Amino acid sequence: MKWLFALLLALIIFGGAAWFGYNFFVKEEIAVKKEQSGEVTPAPTPDISLPELQAAAKLRQDGKLTETRDALIAFIQKYPAGLHVEEAKDLLGEVNIDIFLSRYPSPEKTDYVVRSGDVLAKIARKLKTTPELIMRMNNLSGTMLHIGEHLLISHPDFSLV
Repeated sequence: MKWLFALLLALIIFGGAAWFGYNFFVKEEIAVKKEQSGEVTPAPTPDISLPELQAAAKLRQDGKLTETRDALIAFIQKYPAGLHVEEAKDLLGEVNIDIFLSRYPSPEKTDYVVRSGDVLAKIARKLKTTPELIMRMNNLSGTMLHIGEHLLISHPDFSLV
């Protein structure tokens, strides 16, 4: 009976040592070789920038265009090599166009009150813009203006790339 107890004790000691040696030395070496040969792909890194981009997209859905633009600019500056930078740049372009071509007030636009004798071409020349742009920004279907009407005028100082 003593020999059975000694055999069981030896099995536990040597089995534990073998398990310990395999897990800490052999298993790690096998994992390193698999990773070097390309068999195992490393675990993807979590994308910490995605919630910020989704928050900016939510601002756009809520109609807060200037806040969306500020959030997207901050996002692009914070994550210049991030996974979603191109998507953020595309969204920023869309938001800029929305701000530019809408009646949405922004710092780049001035409010012009129509006076007697004003026509679109005259206003456009005076404010260095185009009549078509004034019509598009103010949702005008025709060239008829009314005295006292408020027009948002943008000063297009940009180039298309």
